[in-house]
Amino acid sequence: MGNTAKKALIAGAACAVLAAVVVILLLTAPKKAQESASESSASQPQSVVITEKSADSVLSISVKNEYGSFTFTRKTRASADSEGTAAASYYWTSGELLGVGQSDSAVRSFISGFSSLTAKSVVEEDADELEKYGLKEPRATVTVKFDDGTEKTLFFGITNPANLSTVYFTDGNKVMLAFESGVSGAFGEIKDYANLLITKALGDDERVDYITITRKDLDEPVEIRYMTELEAARDDESYVVTTLDTHRFTSPYNAEINVSKGGTLCGGVCGLTMKECAFLEANEENLAKCGLSDPFCTVKFSYGGEERTLLLGDRARQVVSQSTSDTPELYEVTGYYAVLAGVPGIFILSVDAAPWYSFNPADYVSARPLSPYIYGCESVEITASGETYRFVINGSEKTVSIDGKEVDGELFKKLFEQLIGSVGEEVYTGEIAGEPEITVKFTYTDDYAKLYGARENTLGYTSGGERKDIVSLDGKPIFRVRAVYAERLVENIEKLLGGEDFSIVW
Repeated sequence: MGNTAKKALIAGAACAVLAAVVVILLLTAPKKAQESASESSASQPQSVVITEKSADSVLSISVKNEYGSFTFTRKTRASADSEGTAAASYYWTSGELLGVGQSDSAVRSFISGFSSLTAKSVVEEDADELEKYGLKEPRATVTVKFDDGTEKTLFFGITNPANLSTVYFTDGNKVMLAFESGVSGAFGEIKDYANLLITKALGDDERVDYITITRKDLDEPVEIRYMTELEAARDDESYVVTTLDTHRFTSPYNAEINVSKGGTLCGGVCGLTMKECAFLEANEENLAKCGLSDPFCTVKFSYGGEERTLLLGDRARQVVSQSTSDTPELYEVTGYYAVLAGVPGIFILSVDAAPWYSFNPADYVSARPLSPYIYGCESVEITASGETYRFVINGSEKTVSIDGKEVDGELFKKLFEQLIGSVGEEVYTGEIAGEPEITVKFTYTDDYAKLYGARENTLGYTSGGERKDIVSLDGKPIFRVRAVYAERLVENIEKLLGGEDFSIVW
């Protein structure tokens, strides 16, 4: 036999051996793989369907836990579609809400969770020692009744120490685990389903007409009103509206409100959403507990044709660290107890949603506190350096005069722009020592006073040291401004009277 033939024979034999090995592997592999898959499947926890129905099939759901018990019962709401065809929808109500409005979305979410519930896994079949799962004396019991005549009662125990996101429960036959987030309604209170939106949103064509804020730490009430007439005058060609602000203080100042900051102060009463419901009953005992028998802050407001009153009481606190022998108890303020007149219940309003509780009115005065139309003024009287300059303005003839002599109208417009310019460099509400070195008194025409909301306003400039003047509005300090502003003003008055041009940059 030649070498070539021998090599071919050896190669053929080798291939036959390899083929036999492959066959053996193919015959044995499926069995082992099947056994492995079977073992893996057996080791994985199996989910169990507890209920598998729609929310609309729930006739009632009852909860009993450490806070008490409550039941939601299905009702039918009749309606009609756009074509007039009669239709019906379901909703659920509870007498335990004691007249407090409910959040339909929260209630439906709660019911949906129990109408279609799946256990994460089975822990033990026919368990004898329920104590170790907290099920001998359950934390909560939930009974769901369906419109097909069936019902399901579930008992909930302790949180699983090996997985804090799950909780033990039983349907009476076996102990199982469920994700606590999916069954959280079993451990809650009826007040968790209170409607927290207590005022309607502002309509497209609506404005907050007024807000009055009284507070124990303020000497005077804060009064804010919408400049209705001025807003209407924007479409009147006979008026030039010189402000973008929509609201003004009428107390403790007579000044315009900063348009950006004022949005929260004025608009915050619209679409007011509470953080949580504290008590369903606003009885004398609960009102006293919350500091609402004698509220710290009262907010009266009107929009959309409705006048409302919001009462704010004590701060709501949440303990973040228990006291020890060395340290006191630490807590954080989560909001303020609140009652809206005519709305059942006592609520907690978050700190961010309640600017009226702690705001400083001076912080909300516009940096340009006055911005009247030049021809809406009857006169502008400036007292400076012992001299008084009274400029009389004739709106119909568009002229300005002093001591009977007409002055350059364009130059006076420049001076007027400086007078009503932005002087709010720094908020100041401290004391004023002495009398103002400069005063600027604006007296408005009768017609314009109705639009602007004031008959006259006076700005005062008093030296406050550090090369700064204290700016007062109608005698009340509001800002500090660099002294160069007043110095430039005096210079410009002299230049105006001499017919000389000047700069209002300071």
